[in-house]
Amino acid sequence: MKLPLFLICLMARAQTPVEVHFQLISMGSHSDTGIPGEKVRLILGDAPGWQNATAGHAFVTDEKGEAVFTMDAKIDKIFKWQNVGFTPIRVPVRAEHLQIGVELPHRFPLENGGFADFRWVLTMDVDRLLSRSSTGTVGFMGIYTPDEHGNFTKPLRRDGTQDAWFVPALNNRVIRGLRYNAVDWSLLEDEKNPNRRMLNFAVKREPERQRK
Repeated sequence: MKLPLFLICLMARAQTPVEVHFQLISMGSHSDTGIPGEKVRLILGDAPGWQNATAGHAFVTDEKGEAVFTMDAKIDKIFKWQNVGFTPIRVPVRAEHLQIGVELPHRFPLENGGFADFRWVLTMDVDRLLSRSSTGTVGFMGIYTPDEHGNFTKPLRRDGTQDAWFVPALNNRVIRGLRYNAVDWSLLEDEKNPNRRMLNFAVKREPERQRK
């Protein structure tokens, strides 16, 4: 069934071009360095099909662990409640909301030796307050694994706490904390084009975990 022309145009307008400046960083004992040659996939927004294996933009980090590209994103206009100064009074303020999903490799040591390797999609939400042009987040809050079709539709179940999840592929072993932390998520308006956005997105990876 073909979609009406006005609906196609409306869907097209719902997408916003975003210039992405991505960096993947390795957390070292003395200093942090970029991770080159890593396969990454970035999904911006929660438009229908965002969990598909081919959604978003796939790329390989350069020698500095970076990548720069432009992609479309579904950015929602919302209102957020904010306190007035240090008072308990709260008022709604205009904001832009963007869901970020990033597919990255994950490795876990096995008790009998060797490692288990997975590719998971981590998700986080960022909100840009238009009055302050500042972006806030609570970090990665969702982990999705591939289903039988290879699409990332299966969320890991939480173990009652914010940073612990059951991993069915590891006999429901509980992992606590993630190897990845978002360290930059700045969503900015393009000064030359108010219809475009700029996203500085940096992710830091902790050292590989060892068997105990």
